Amino acid sequence: MTRKTKEESQKTRDGILDAAERVFLEKGVGTTAMADLADAAGVSRGAVYGHYKNKIEVCLAMCDRAFGQIEVPDENARVPALDILLRAGMGFLRQCCEPGSVQRVLEILYLKCERSDENEPLLRRRELLEKQGQRFGLRQIRR
Repeated sequence: MTRKTKEESQKTRDGILDAAERVFLEKGVGTTAMADLADAAGVSRGAVYGHYKNKIEVCLAMCDRAFGQIEVPDENARVPALDILLRAGMGFLRQCCEPGSVQRVLEILYLKCERSDENEPLLRRRELLEKQGQRFGLRQIRR
């Protein structure tokens, strides 16, 4: 059996994460199984397990990918802090309102992720995102 190239592996991971967004949004994190993700991605369960050890790891990777798309204004720009806050806030709201990964992942984290021991890493990721936003805002206010 031939090994996949880095590009092929990345394409598989992206397909799994795309499928995860759809499945977690439809079924919720608690009731989704790795087999559901594999079926939706059109790959074997072994392919999913080859990239991720469990559904929580899939969900964390999905968060990383989506949140990496959030545009953060340059805090060191020579513009008033209020302008930076306005740009950051409007940009975040735009990404939350426009259909896309950011919107779907936020909906999953806030509406489809039940409080449980299993989901604790996801709840911590959600809290981290909130705290990062708060710290960003406070830094601008204190400038």
